[in-house]
Amino acid sequence: MCLTIGRHTYVGLSTCKEELLVTSKSKPVRLTRRQLLRLIPAAGLALGTLPNISALAKGRHHPRGRRRRRALMPNEDYITSWLGNTFSGADNKWVQDYIDEMEVSPDGAVYTAAAWDEAGRCCGVYRDGDVNSKLLQQYNGQGGHTAWGWGTAGQSVAIDEDRIYLINTSGELVTFDRISLSYLSTYQIGEAVGATVKANELYVIRQDGTIDVYDKTGLQHLRSLQVDGATDLAVDDLGNLWVLAGNQVLGYDSNGNPLGLQVPDPGNPRSVSIDSRGRLLVTDNGPRQQVLGYELYPQPRLVWTFGDQGGLASGRPGEVTPSKLYNLAGAGTDAEGNLYVGLSGGLWDGTVIRKYTPEGDLAWEVMGLHFLDLVAVDPQSDGAHVYGAEEHYVLDLDKPPGQEWRLKGYTLDLIAQSDDPRASSEDVTVHVAFARRVEGHLLLLMNAQLNGPIYVYRPKPHTEFFVLAHTYERQLGGWGTFADSQGAIWESGGNKVARAQISGWDDQGNPVYGTPTVWEVPAPYQVVQWVNYIPETDTLYVAGYTPDKQEETWGIVGKVMSRFDGWLAGNRTPTWTIDVPHDFREDADPRVIIKSAYVEGDFIFMHGVFTAGRVWIYKAVDGSFFQYLVPGDTVGGPGPIGWGDMVNSINAFRRRNGEYLVFVEEDYRAKVLMYRWRPNYR
Repeated sequence: MCLTIGRHTYVGLSTCKEELLVTSKSKPVRLTRRQLLRLIPAAGLALGTLPNISALAKGRHHPRGRRRRRALMPNEDYITSWLGNTFSGADNKWVQDYIDEMEVSPDGAVYTAAAWDEAGRCCGVYRDGDVNSKLLQQYNGQGGHTAWGWGTAGQSVAIDEDRIYLINTSGELVTFDRISLSYLSTYQIGEAVGATVKANELYVIRQDGTIDVYDKTGLQHLRSLQVDGATDLAVDDLGNLWVLAGNQVLGYDSNGNPLGLQVPDPGNPRSVSIDSRGRLLVTDNGPRQQVLGYELYPQPRLVWTFGDQGGLASGRPGEVTPSKLYNLAGAGTDAEGNLYVGLSGGLWDGTVIRKYTPEGDLAWEVMGLHFLDLVAVDPQSDGAHVYGAEEHYVLDLDKPPGQEWRLKGYTLDLIAQSDDPRASSEDVTVHVAFARRVEGHLLLLMNAQLNGPIYVYRPKPHTEFFVLAHTYERQLGGWGTFADSQGAIWESGGNKVARAQISGWDDQGNPVYGTPTVWEVPAPYQVVQWVNYIPETDTLYVAGYTPDKQEETWGIVGKVMSRFDGWLAGNRTPTWTIDVPHDFREDADPRVIIKSAYVEGDFIFMHGVFTAGRVWIYKAVDGSFFQYLVPGDTVGGPGPIGWGDMVNSINAFRRRNGEYLVFVEEDYRAKVLMYRWRPNYR
């Protein structure tokens, strides 16, 4: 079977429990199951057309943290907190990963559609700053669905007074009661990129620009019209259609005949809707970053705009304020004229939904900002400032769990930095791994989920934005990557480690890296999978495989870890060697394989793939086990916590008061875990 997506044609697919192995005509590629599932719509294919992939969606729907594990009781010396999501994930509440389309009801609820949410909230319902805890589930969650999210994954949502209409990635129209969210019916209608309901008619937009119109009650097909490039439409009170196609919004009568009317200067429109006053709302996701309001007759004309012109680039560039819009995904009003705006650039950009009063004041806001991401502390801030791939948070650590964080800014200018690796479709899993202060320069070092180049970013002066300062192409091809406190980049591969040091700075403040120095790690190491280095004490930590501790699965730390004191001074005798936690038996519950580890202060912190956010802590001085950190009740732990999915899925920071902030990837419910730990030195 061949699958062409973008510039790559994949000619071989095979699956296992953790990943899909993909052979590309252009280069070997290893994709996670969810990456391939997200790419499939780009190829114009239905999920069910792909062997094995459809089975993955059906048979292994919610393994990530879904099953309750045997609880390891938290100690009194730490608390579990989180950042990046309005809700903790407890009580079955979280803001979903992203949105493709949204609709607003007259009574003030927002209904969303997305082709993916890790935990299955592909259709979210948001009202009064809250989110539904009862998820929409085809067949009442009894199985038989072929699309993700219990059959709700898709790009299209529409509503009327009584029902929610979802068209999923299997081409099924799935309906739910709008108030109770109970499942009602399924009808095979074909795949769609957009939908809307007006009066008694359901409008369905196909990928080829065909717009099919159905009687919404009996679903008889009534008529079709063709608008090449159509992605969204709105129906006004006269029954005329306003179709978004490319960068145009065009008027048609109900039979598809052109009205000869065109909306002037919609910018880069992403959605259209009719507001409570009969105006056409257009979300301009171009340089203006505004919601535009048009009167339609006798000729469309712009009469209203909402949001600071320029969005994030206005005022102090990158700083987040209630009046700045960005990543516009949709907008609509309720019967009272309140405006609801959805901000979501895609799966890796998160979701923000805001309600504004008719006077333009922010009434409420909810957000879920992290997928395949982590955060790292600016070392100079003692934990007050932390950075994700695109986010800058300010922490007030005197506040209760989940309330410590505030989104201060975005570090990516999506308009001016469209070729940034964080925005590129080639490498959208780029995430923060390390934050370092070197000779007064703040550097953020990022890499991708499955490794790749190390991207070094620096702040753009007088803004919140960060710009790419250096791209380090790894030399050894292994899994281990690290940046030490001096900004040097370390990597591992085979039985070697390498270090590239900063040799200076150019006129723009970009670091200049020298040629890497490569060392062999002594026997018994055959493969070095992980490396950390502490320059203040000349201490090297490595982990990997030895002749009697062999690899069983890819992309993890390994089975053995060692500490070498005086590495640069020439010592090649380990101070200690320990076994890394590992139990890959089929019947292990859970399987224990360590995805990532991080040395900070007096301790080594380890994070596993399947172990629901658990952290193993070892003493750095002698390699002895110290204690666990396990997600607490504040995040619904130890249950609904996701896999460790990234090469660098954990990091830690020791504050001046001795408290450790330990950050852990948590994709399942769109956040980052933050353990606040004060070790009891027993």
